[in-house]
Amino acid sequence: MKVRKSLLLLAFIAGLCGNASLALFTVPELKFSVFPIIAFVLAIMQLYHLYTEKDLSEDSPLMSVAAFLLGALGYSAMLRAQFPDIGSNLVLLIICLFIGLWLMFKLGGFKR
Repeated sequence: MKVRKSLLLLAFIAGLCGNASLALFTVPELKFSVFPIIAFVLAIMQLYHLYTEKDLSEDSPLMSVAAFLLGALGYSAMLRAQFPDIGSNLVLLIICLFIGLWLMFKLGGFKR
């Protein structure tokens, strides 16, 4: 059974919006916006709905956690590129690259 791509997309969006919601409160350069919080709640609700209603393959939980981490770390890397005084983003970019390549390998993106 293949992994649903909608599940991975929702996990990526949840990671992205969850990190954006936390960054609103911790990074003083960002202005407050309620939209990342709303998007995070909606993505988590839809993920819960998918987990309870649909049959999932055995790789789905691990791959959805990887997609969540890819979204969260990707937003952190983008934020650090935008505001360099926060810190370096080299390690985050390398981790994002490895997670993205692993996801492509598991999804069959490297098969001919």
